[in-house]
Amino acid sequence: RQIVLYINGVKYDNIVDPMERLSAFLARNELIGTKTSCKEGGCGVCTVMQSSWNGEKVSHKSLLACITPLILCDMTLITTIEALGNIHNPHPLQQQFSNASQCGFCTPGFIMSVYAEYFNGKPNVNQMRKAIDGNICRCTGYNAINQVLGDIEETIQEIKPPNFPEELKAKYSTVLIENTEYSGEAYKNQITIQPTTYQEIKDFIDKYGPCKFMAGGSDVMVDFKTSNKMPKYVVSIARLENQKYISVENGILKVGALVTINEFEEYLQHHNQKAYDFFQQVYAVFASHHIRQTATMCGNIMNCSSASDNLPIFMALGCTLKVLSLKTMQTKDVDIDTLPKGYHATTLDRTDLLIGFEAKFDDLDGLYFKKLSRRRHDDMCVVSSACKFNVRDGKVESAKICFGRMDEVTTHMKALEAYFTNLEIKDVDQHLAEIADIVAKNYTFPPNVVRTEPEYRTAMTCTLVQQFFLQAINSKKQFDKFQYKDQYSHKYDYEQPTEKYVTQNIKHISALQQATGEAIYPSNYCDSQNLSMLHAYPVFPGVAKGTFKYKFTIEDLKRKYPKFIDFVSAKDIKGINQIGIAIKDEHVIVPEDKEFIAPSECIGVVVAQTYEDAFNIARNMVKDKFIEIQADPRPIVTIEDAKAANSMLVSRRLDRLRGEQKPDQDKFTKLIDELNQNPDIIQFKHHIYTPPQEQLYLEVQGTSVFLTEDHIVLNAGTQNQKGTQTSVATVLGLNFADVVVNTKRLGGGFGGKEGCFIYSCLAAIAAQKLKKPMSLFLDYADDIMFTGKRHEAEVDGTLYFNKVTKKFVFLDVQGFMEGGYSTDLSPAVLERFVYHLDNAYFFESARFVGQVCKTNSRSNTAFRGFGAPQAILFIETMLQSFCTKHHYCLNDIREINFYKSGDKTPFGQVVDKAPIQEAYEQTLAKSKYVTLKKSVEEFNQTHDNLKQGVAFCPLKFGVSFGQSFLNQGHALIHIYTDGSIAVSHMGIEMGQGLNTRLLQVVCQDLNIEQKYVKILETSTLTTANTAPTSASSGYDLNAGAIRDALSKIKVQMGEFYQKYLNGELAWGAACNAAWFNRRCLSSVGHYAHPISGFNFQTQEGQPFYYFAASGAVVHVQINKKTGEYQLLKAELVIDVGKSINPLIDLGQIEGAFIQGVGWLTTEELLFKNGLIDGKIKRTGRYTTNGPGNYKVPSIFDIPCEFNVNLLKNQINEKIVYGSKGIGEPPLCLGVAAFLALREAAGEDLRAPATIMNVWRAK
Repeated sequence: RQIVLYINGVKYDNIVDPMERLSAFLARNELIGTKTSCKEGGCGVCTVMQSSWNGEKVSHKSLLACITPLILCDMTLITTIEALGNIHNPHPLQQQFSNASQCGFCTPGFIMSVYAEYFNGKPNVNQMRKAIDGNICRCTGYNAINQVLGDIEETIQEIKPPNFPEELKAKYSTVLIENTEYSGEAYKNQITIQPTTYQEIKDFIDKYGPCKFMAGGSDVMVDFKTSNKMPKYVVSIARLENQKYISVENGILKVGALVTINEFEEYLQHHNQKAYDFFQQVYAVFASHHIRQTATMCGNIMNCSSASDNLPIFMALGCTLKVLSLKTMQTKDVDIDTLPKGYHATTLDRTDLLIGFEAKFDDLDGLYFKKLSRRRHDDMCVVSSACKFNVRDGKVESAKICFGRMDEVTTHMKALEAYFTNLEIKDVDQHLAEIADIVAKNYTFPPNVVRTEPEYRTAMTCTLVQQFFLQAINSKKQFDKFQYKDQYSHKYDYEQPTEKYVTQNIKHISALQQATGEAIYPSNYCDSQNLSMLHAYPVFPGVAKGTFKYKFTIEDLKRKYPKFIDFVSAKDIKGINQIGIAIKDEHVIVPEDKEFIAPSECIGVVVAQTYEDAFNIARNMVKDKFIEIQADPRPIVTIEDAKAANSMLVSRRLDRLRGEQKPDQDKFTKLIDELNQNPDIIQFKHHIYTPPQEQLYLEVQGTSVFLTEDHIVLNAGTQNQKGTQTSVATVLGLNFADVVVNTKRLGGGFGGKEGCFIYSCLAAIAAQKLKKPMSLFLDYADDIMFTGKRHEAEVDGTLYFNKVTKKFVFLDVQGFMEGGYSTDLSPAVLERFVYHLDNAYFFESARFVGQVCKTNSRSNTAFRGFGAPQAILFIETMLQSFCTKHHYCLNDIREINFYKSGDKTPFGQVVDKAPIQEAYEQTLAKSKYVTLKKSVEEFNQTHDNLKQGVAFCPLKFGVSFGQSFLNQGHALIHIYTDGSIAVSHMGIEMGQGLNTRLLQVVCQDLNIEQKYVKILETSTLTTANTAPTSASSGYDLNAGAIRDALSKIKVQMGEFYQKYLNGELAWGAACNAAWFNRRCLSSVGHYAHPISGFNFQTQEGQPFYYFAASGAVVHVQINKKTGEYQLLKAELVIDVGKSINPLIDLGQIEGAFIQGVGWLTTEELLFKNGLIDGKIKRTGRYTTNGPGNYKVPSIFDIPCEFNVNLLKNQINEKIVYGSKGIGEPPLCLGVAAFLALREAAGEDLRAPATIMNVWRAK
């Protein structure tokens, strides 16, 4: 039988590849509302609802389409976002979530998660939060989503389920499919069976041999993504009869092979409250709600991951596995302790099948569990532990102590178990000391377990066993218990609207399209059914540096890969094979006779019929030895390596000595000698490491290319259309006017799509060669591993402080950043870094020197804030450490040294109308800082292991591009005779609400209703020579250009516009009359900031048009024993000038702030290490490859109380309607969270503040 699948009521039954991802199938069938991103189940953007017949009723659950093979959708109904509603008739959930949509790429996934939850009974806010714990949003900061969930609870009482086809209620029958058509997601002749009986499985194995068993399927699809290899024979046991049983009989728990984690939890909720109370704490932090609904208990056990949360528990309970031998068809009992052999490796025979398990469930007293992870929800453990103590009459009779993530397999701590056997409880302190001694002597762990350091594992073994022991014996001596708070609130305070259109709360103009799945993104063209479109994918060398040789002919590749079309090399480039932003130092494709100098460099491009084929072939080219790689054994991959080799890309310096700009360096030598001899001067040295950060936009890098009679047209995912256009034209050997770049919107950008032109170039080269439409989009793992990040940095500095005046005399700083193999945007990043080392403080003298190191790794690039966050982190941690050491009140020292109006910065710009003092005062007042600080001190005095911290961080942020030529905007406006208006501008919409605010400007300037205005997609055809959408300047430049165009149109309309204003003519009539009288209704607008920019050679000029000043207070609590922590409160006061749209500004502020928090807490990029010159060193690549192991904050990681205030009584006369740039400054305030954690944990806290780093800090 073939697979039968219904999607939104439509039947699909001609499915040739049962292992194809549901997400890919939806895309091929034009259901593009369901997005695809990580392909590992880690982000939730692909969420749909699956409805199935369980023999009695229809059940519904949320499903991750990216890790669900079609075989698991057989005889089910899939509901996607399109089925709920459209912009003309939206579903109430779509209407509500449109109030919390920014870039919108994640919005359909959130909606479908909540939608599915409604069919388990009307959910409350907490249940909805649980339902979306696997959905991440990189834009909003989650406050708006929390608000929407509250509104949904109040307004939506019931949702009607979709009509379930009667055909799907039929008794299930076996599916067996031999995939005779080659597909990129499976082998040719790959055979899949989904049987109903064990005998069918035996027959299948007897015929074909060992196979891959699959129940929930999530591991299989993730493994395929990682290994690029699908098992040839797959047996899905998802429809085996009578395997959904679960019971507790005579104190014995019995669980069948197909019981999911959610079903297990629900059973306990109704049948065993004590067990439910225990397992609820376990599964609250076990994977995501989506995974828990799909993953089976037995499948999770058979996974045998050392990071498993289930294995330690059931090993501690003495679980017995029920295993069926498919050779003999006999069932045998297997002790769970004997099962693990390694990750995905068991001691069972390949023909053995786990069909259930049993465990003693009559006595759960003395059973304890603890999971420690970087992110509390939906993250793999760093350490997990389950202990079962049997205590009676003052004696521990026995104990089972099991730990995960301590070694390659889940481990019994046998020495500790032996210690506790028949242990007479006497002196508790002595027992604790003996436990520590046993751990120290017996448990030193190997350093090869990813994500966990040996010292931390040893310490947690001791801490958790001691804690569980104290609980088991009901000792009065207990460790402070760390309790997470799961209640979230927020407050907003801002000035009320004063104008008819600007200053009003208008939601994102595309929000409804985004919520209904109708919004179009660049990656949608990748999924086009255009049968002539081909797919390209780059080949990466996989090592940091070396040479390569092609070892194939095109015919070789066609024989090996049936859907291969062509291969593109550097020889196919008709133009110049060099691109770049500041300096053209990047090969588009490395020539075969040249050395590649980074693992991210392209050494060729595969073209194939489908995306999956292009991706798989490109990945296999090196593995299949069609390309021979000769690796250089000594690449430069760290800042230390680069410094030793003097390998630098760019340097910048600022020198100011007592008012003199760019003095001779010997004057600084004399100044230092003078200060060192002054008894009133305190000298303080400081060093800090600032970590890299992944943008983690949810839509990957890529472009689709179409060929027309006049142009090569790119639908590009870029923040920089001019850079894309000129790079592509240069590489193709064309004029700039021959290339058109269109961008409707981006699914996130954050700077990462500003300087990355190479993938557009590669797609265009392939399209030019083959004369076919071409699509090239990166796989998510490759996007993370091979595209630029925030620059990591090592910064050292010396502060000279006058203890009499309490003023800063001199700050001397040198910073090194890791730039990667090419220049990219490193000059701009470095310049922002040196510009912001002063933050909000006046230094009488300053010497700031920065260098970007050239390494054999991916080229680092822009990220929100460029280099400013690294600078703010340095100066603020320096001042915190300085004041702690010398017993000064940090805020007092800050206030004395804040810039005053008229002071000059180290780059000579006068600080004017930067309300630093006002932001400081309002932040402290709003947060009730003095009271909060006192309560923190009292808390810390009464707690040993739990500590709190509270910290304030000020901010002065310069707004505009550092390069003056970029500070210009361009707009084209057409008014039609019915009064409708088409507006083109050069800005790229990527969730920041740029189009919405510009629409408000048009309405306000012309005094017309919103219905008349249409903002067109950004295109180089209508707005040539664009500046990037970046540097918090998108609104400033484009609003200025639009106003210029509108002012011209008003003049051109003359008396007819006046008649409209006077009420003599309606708007449409006035436009028609103007046209009838031969008045031009079109205009080009141009605007440029009237600033010179800054020349680093002469150290003259003005880099910023204005400054924004803001502040944040953050309150945290940590557990020093384990490193756990939570943000209890954040109070932000943000300078936005006069807000054009408070609703959008608040969303931007929250999202940026949470990105800054993530950078310094949960977001840790893990590097791949190797043995170089006998030492373990970085290899130039990451092991981080997706949201599964790069943990951005989730909805549970935001501050429990998260308040945002817009600084009052501010107006920026320099910008249209008085606003200030808001995209980047709030991210810098994430430093406040790190300062608070540092106050609680210790000054040597290293960023990012993972639980291991917090535990280690002193």
